[in-house]
Amino acid sequence: QEKTHYEGVMTTKVLPDIKTAEAEYADLQQRRQEYFKKASIICSESDMEALSHVAGSTPEQLSAKINRLKQRFDQESRRYAESIDDLRALHDKKERKILRKQQLYAGFRVKLNSCQKALDLRWKKFQRNAGLLKRQLTWLFNEHLGKKGISGFINVDYKSKVLSVELTMPQDASRDTVRDTRGLS
Repeated sequence: QEKTHYEGVMTTKVLPDIKTAEAEYADLQQRRQEYFKKASIICSESDMEALSHVAGSTPEQLSAKINRLKQRFDQESRRYAESIDDLRALHDKKERKILRKQQLYAGFRVKLNSCQKALDLRWKKFQRNAGLLKRQLTWLFNEHLGKKGISGFINVDYKSKVLSVELTMPQDASRDTVRDTRGLS
């Protein structure tokens, strides 16, 4: 008896509601497909996915946002009178000029580096030759002074451009330094 009661309730109250909901669902599904076809004619699905950040916005919100963007565009257009094409042409021209300058400076950098290398090499040769010349001059000087009994050395400072000669004169029996410098000539 209870079973028949529940079956009766099911057939009279629940099943018609389910059938109505299923029919409504099928109708909505069909309308969604029709709207999707119409919408894809106006705007592709990939464009809609790109606009996913505005999903959930009302048409009024979107309209207000479009109006703000138009106003900003008009303001910027009045503020900067040049056309986009003119600006792109100017940008390309400046980019080419910068590229030429960079290439020119790169060439200068290569030349500067080779000049620096040559200068370093010449400076090393100069230092080597200066050292050898100083040694040779000191040997010859000491040899010449040694014949007269005097010893000494030569100091050459190329940076301050100073040539100094330091001598040790022979001493007499009383251990005083000899004042006679005629032998140096």
